[in-house]
Amino acid sequence: MTNTVCSNISATKTKINILLLTILLIADICLYTSKTASIYWMVTTGVIITNALLNFRTISIKAHSFYNWITLVYILIVAYGTFYLRIGEFDTTKIIIRYCQCVTYYSLLLDIIRDDYDTIWYPTLYTSIGVIVFLLSRELGAILVGGTRIGDSLSGNTNLVGFSFGMLSLIASWIYSRKKNIVVLCILILLILFAFLSGSKRVIIILAFDLLLIMILGEKSASKWIKVFIAFLVSIYLIFEVPYFYEIIGRRIEAMMGVFLGKEQAYSYSTTERETMLKEAWRLFLKEPVFGNGYNAFWSNTATVHTYSHSNYSEILCSFGLFGLILFYSKHLYILKRIFTLKTSQAKMCREVAVFAAVNSILAIIIDWSQVVFSQQAIWYFPIILACCMNEKNEIMLVDQNNNNNKREGC
Repeated sequence: MTNTVCSNISATKTKINILLLTILLIADICLYTSKTASIYWMVTTGVIITNALLNFRTISIKAHSFYNWITLVYILIVAYGTFYLRIGEFDTTKIIIRYCQCVTYYSLLLDIIRDDYDTIWYPTLYTSIGVIVFLLSRELGAILVGGTRIGDSLSGNTNLVGFSFGMLSLIASWIYSRKKNIVVLCILILLILFAFLSGSKRVIIILAFDLLLIMILGEKSASKWIKVFIAFLVSIYLIFEVPYFYEIIGRRIEAMMGVFLGKEQAYSYSTTERETMLKEAWRLFLKEPVFGNGYNAFWSNTATVHTYSHSNYSEILCSFGLFGLILFYSKHLYILKRIFTLKTSQAKMCREVAVFAAVNSILAIIIDWSQVVFSQQAIWYFPIILACCMNEKNEIMLVDQNNNNNKREGC
């Protein structure tokens, strides 16, 4: 009787956490605009407070190294923003709320996957449907006409929308690679198509990781490799041969590659500007390489019109120096080291979780070259938060395995 009651309470709590995570994700992706900012802050603050009351026992600095890491990162941000601000204003309240959002994301995710990591599919499904419906209600006309990037009516900009659809597709790919569920596949295809419509070039990188997950996990067969290869070819065809998608994303990728390859006629404003900003940021970093030049240092020194360097690496190096860079990416490197040093027997048991943790961490390291993460919305932290949760789940599974082995030896 007692076990049944405890089980029912646990199931109810998980459902509430799924709802809270869905609300927080939809708010982060859809509501952070000038018109809906007040709603956004009310909703996110409400989720933070509810989670703190519901899961206060699991939010322990001693229990999870993630809390130590994210706390140190935000202490650094607040310290520099308060005492070493080079230009503009520093909104301490906003930064503290974003810190609380990161803690809330981790707490909710970890609680959801603690007993069954496939439960993560439910907030992914509900968030995907919610965001797509919200987007269609705002930009259906533009989507039907084509030729323009979608997502301007949602949070941040089109790049954040593309990134968000991409992250949701990564979870769907991980689920589909093992479950082969037709509903998951349909949602995955929808997410990829909407990610393409955002016109964000980083979507191509996330798509590559989608296909990589499907290749690595699941059954080993020649037919699977053929299907993945066909999916890759179809994606390339859609992007570069179908006018609807080519005008939105294909042309931008061609221009970027043309600049990288040094073609005389090629021009990409985005790529050229990013190259200029990286060069400026590098010169600025060399002036104060250890502890940086202060918060918003790039903005105070740039000759461009931009207020930040559009790269997490260059922005951190300018502001916080090597000290800040090592602190921020120490968690990524710890996760990868932990996973790649698993014993063979451990790797087999935890393979699905370990691979997903590693993929998220590597993805974060790669795409951070093209976006500033540390001071922006908490949704940008989602890959490393997800990687930390999966790594924690991995540790729980290893402890359970050791306990079972000790019981067998005792018998």
